[in-house]
Amino acid sequence: MRRLFQKGQPRPAKAGRRVGTPNKSTQEVGQFCREVLETPEFRQKWREYFTKTPLHRMEPKLLALTFAYAYGKPCERVELTGAESGPPEPQVIFYIPSKERHANLP
Repeated sequence: MRRLFQKGQPRPAKAGRRVGTPNKSTQEVGQFCREVLETPEFRQKWREYFTKTPLHRMEPKLLALTFAYAYGKPCERVELTGAESGPPEPQVIFYIPSKERHANLP
């Protein structure tokens, strides 16, 4: 088998799959999940499940995972604001363990 580059040497530029490109199995799983989620039978069964099943018995993680495979995870964004909607004030808190503190623990 002929190698395109020597072992131990850096790979040539632009060798391999591009960053962010999903592999074939990931694409196939996503396509399968989209096909299942978009069928009228599946939608009807989940509609019945959510309307008839008590909340403590539901397994919404399975549905959320299926949607994540089919359409991707939703974007999560965290915004921090300080007092009166201003910028947050940085705080640095140091904790120095004390032997006296730990001596009183059971």
